[in-house]
Amino acid sequence: TKWTNLCAAYDALDADLRHRIDDVAVRYRLRDGLDFSDYFKASDINLADSTEISLVQRNPRTGRRGVWPNTGPDFATEVVGYSSDEGARLLADLYAHCAQKRFVYRHHWQPGDACLWINTQTMHEREAFPTDEQRSMRHVNILGVADPRQMVAA
Repeated sequence: TKWTNLCAAYDALDADLRHRIDDVAVRYRLRDGLDFSDYFKASDINLADSTEISLVQRNPRTGRRGVWPNTGPDFATEVVGYSSDEGARLLADLYAHCAQKRFVYRHHWQPGDACLWINTQTMHEREAFPTDEQRSMRHVNILGVADPRQMVAA
């Protein structure tokens, strides 16, 4: 598993870019055609809804900022206030910046290992593993303070 330190990535951006993106929102929604009928079965989430999340996440306890250019195949993104092409380019550039090896920690799992992370200040990725190896994981969410943009929407 790889984790990317989004705070270190934010700190390494030039000051002008940090200033430009500090108050930018990204609107997310699940892309059309996904079958998540069982995935959210214990939730009242409406999969057609979109949500806005700050591109720069601020830890409410420490004040530390991290850039969060979350993209992926399961959802559509729109950078609020940017054209579609400009927004896509901004997210792609920020993602490429964050994915540099200097910001990435690769964990080599051993039986009994446990890892905790702040989801809004890291990106994580599971690498492929041999199909003949067993993998057992437990996922626990600890709810904290939500993004201010989501608090307003609620």
